[in-house]
Amino acid sequence: MQMKAGSVFRKASGLNLRMLTFTQSERFYSSVGQQNTPRMQQGDIFQVDRMFTAQDVKTYAALGGDSNPIHTSPEAAAAATLPGCLVHGMLYAGLFPALIGSHQPGAVYLKQTLQFRQPLLVGEKVRASVKVLKRSGRRAVLETTCHKLSDSNEVLELLLDGEALALLPNSE
Repeated sequence: MQMKAGSVFRKASGLNLRMLTFTQSERFYSSVGQQNTPRMQQGDIFQVDRMFTAQDVKTYAALGGDSNPIHTSPEAAAAATLPGCLVHGMLYAGLFPALIGSHQPGAVYLKQTLQFRQPLLVGEKVRASVKVLKRSGRRAVLETTCHKLSDSNEVLELLLDGEALALLPNSE
């Protein structure tokens, strides 16, 4: 996929979105949206970059009841021959419904498949992306991926991929 020269900035109902245009009729939104966003279309890509802290992981572990110490104890992670504490996979997979709901308020997340490929360590940066593969009425089939990022936001390796199904609101 090759990017056309230049970036397009658009204001939609009071929402500023940075939109990059791609050769395959893809629209790319790099900021999380709010109310009154444009209709999700086939080829749209939504993404967010995030770094999870030890406190984020500790809070998630407490809320979710996952007491596996490889997430919160450096000693336990080392004893398990891990290079550091792991972020719960479902914590960063939770970025997908957040992206969908942020760009289409009222959307209902119906189904998700996930394939965890590599772990994410606490303090590492991750980019979650959702791409609209197919749109049929209110239903949208979405490709979901998480990639590890370098300190300079260069995409490094695929951590997680899958596919989701969302029911979009009637108001579209």
